[in-house]
Parts: sequence; structure tokens; C-alpha cells
Amino acid sequence: MGLLLVAGATAAVEYPRKKPPVPIASRFPMSTPAMRAPGRMRVLFLGNSLTEYNGGLALIMEQLATSAGIKPVPVFDEVTRFGATWAQLWDVTRAREMIRQGSWDFVVLQDYSTAPTIYRSEMDFYGRRFSQEARAVGARPVFFMTWPHDDQIFLQNRIAGAYIRVAQSNDGIVAPVGYAWQYVLIDRPDIVLYDSREHPRKHPTPAGSYLAACVFYSIFFHHSPHGLTGRIVEGTNVFVDLPAAEALYLQDAAWKTVADMGALAATRPAGSRKP
Repeated sequence: MGLLLVAGATAAVEYPRKKPPVPIASRFPMSTPAMRAPGRMRVLFLGNSLTEYNGGLALIMEQLATSAGIKPVPVFDEVTRFGATWAQLWDVTRAREMIRQGSWDFVVLQDYSTAPTIYRSEMDFYGRRFSQEARAVGARPVFFMTWPHDDQIFLQNRIAGAYIRVAQSNDGIVAPVGYAWQYVLIDRPDIVLYDSREHPRKHPTPAGSYLAACVFYSIFFHHSPHGLTGRIVEGTNVFVDLPAAEALYLQDAAWKTVADMGALAATRPAGSRKP
């Protein structure tokens, strides 16, 4: 996979910024310890706006899995706080409480966008603490490799290296979302991944969030998301509505990226079919 990035052109398009406010209780009805029974996959996402944008990765993952006809229906949930670092997720959110409820297979950890460059030692400290909490309830930590701001795209390898090292130190899994973004930015600069309403641009468009979810789908289900829905809807809110050809391209890009990561992105024992 190439290491040099070029910024793609962006269009002045309005994107849904965030999901509607929700109460403290999870809006995912199956995400209770009683409903997270063995035999169904159970994933908890912890992060900030990069996880929460465009309906949130838990919602997108839920609808991708439903589109694939996976039974029993997996359970996805999330705890997010805009702008949060792992330290803030630890100190001022329900993240630890949610982990300690138990019955999770995977706990996904997404840090502040510039943490690998300005909070590197904090990543090691809190990556270890969250990993210990996850393992205490039988879950495996998954480290969400993010992407750089659009004016610092040369930092992707530094960001990736930080997440890879934290994952290796904690026997975790790497979700190479940043590398998937890198691939698409180079190969298809016409697909807009960055929300163009801010400077520097860092938040995902619906396509960017969808690409991230397809990476997680590839990791958790060991199968390409090719052909799954490109439309994510909750009630009257349409969070993602991609043209079929664009959705297919992003699905395939995610699958390729996860396959290229090999064992670092594997949730199966060594020697199993990739990813």
C-alpha cells in the first residue's frame, strides 16, 4: 500500500453532522447484559466525534450486519464524547461502566485525532488501562487507527504506527481505517471523505464513516462487505445514502485494506482464511 498521499478535490456539499441527542441509556434496545447472550457478536465502540458522526459506527454496523442477514443479530453499542481523548473517556464518560457490564466480545478504542502526535505517552497509558478493563470481562481490545487532518496527510504513517504499537503492546487488533482512507484518497480522489465545512478538515462525510464501518465489518465477520446496503436510516434521519457504485467501491477498498494488514487485523487464529 502506498505511503504518499495526495489530497482529493472536495465539493461544497452539506452532510449530516451528528446523530440526534439521545438519553443516557443506550438507544440500542438489544444492548443490555441480558440480551448480549453468548452466540451473538457483541461490540462496544468508545471514541469521539470520529466514531459518532453520521449516525455513529454502532448504527452503521448494525445495519450492515442486518443487510448481510447475519443471525443471530449482532449487538453494537457506543460511548462517545465530542473531542475526547482516551483520558477523558476514562475519567468523564460511562466508558468503564459500559465495559464492566460485561458480555462484550470486542471493545473498540478510538483516540483523539492528533493523540499520536501530541499525546503519545497518554495513548500507551490509557490504551493499557482500557485493554485491562476489556480483558477483565473477556473482551479483546480493537484499536481504531484514525486518519490525519486534511492539511497533515503526511502524518498517516505516524498515526498508524502509534496505533499498531499500542495494539501490539496489549495483544489487541488493529482496525486500519486510516489506511483505508489513504487508499481511497489516492485511488479515488473524487470520493469525498472529509467534511468540507471546517478547516482543517478532519470529520468524515457519510462516505468516510461508511468506509470506516466497512473496515470493521471486514474484521469482525471475516467476509467482504461487497453488496451490502449503502443506505443507513434511523427513523426519519437518513445518515448515509451512497450511489450503488460508490458503496461497492468503498466496500472493496475496506476489504482489501484489512486483507493487506494480515495478522494485525485478524480476529481469527493464525492460519485461518484472511482477513
